[in-house]
Amino acid sequence: MPYCPPPADVVLLALARRLAQATDDRAVPGDWTWLDGSRIRAQLHANKAAAALPWNLAYFDLKEGNLLLAWLDADTLVLQLSGEMRGLAALNFGDALLEGLELGCSRFVLDFAQVAYLGQDALHLVAMLWRELGQEGRQQQLLLQHAAGFPELRRAAPSCF
Repeated sequence: MPYCPPPADVVLLALARRLAQATDDRAVPGDWTWLDGSRIRAQLHANKAAAALPWNLAYFDLKEGNLLLAWLDADTLVLQLSGEMRGLAALNFGDALLEGLELGCSRFVLDFAQVAYLGQDALHLVAMLWRELGQEGRQQQLLLQHAAGFPELRRAAPSCF
């Protein structure tokens, strides 16, 4: 039997619960779109009681419950990576990077503070971004925060250390 995505209200409830958990009830989902049958991209809004948010996007997968929070504007993409960065989480990571490249972002900040495991797919994405920026002489525009716990990143993006 083919996979059938859950109804919109189920998706929004799952995303809202995960956002509440990850952002201490500061963020609520806004407009969202399916990336595929189990992954979504959502605009974020501040909860009524919250001040301005450090994120404006969320990438979420319903199967594994991974959440990637992002700040994206015309110049900068900041990604707060969390959990195990493999499988669907790595796909969300790739989609976010691609969106930043397509928008012409000149600066990429990847925060690994909440990452428990960094899979090969995620490492390849960091290396790809580092090479892409290198072709344009902009490797210094890739910033890796809290990456010391992942020595394998030194091979993927050597000039970031």
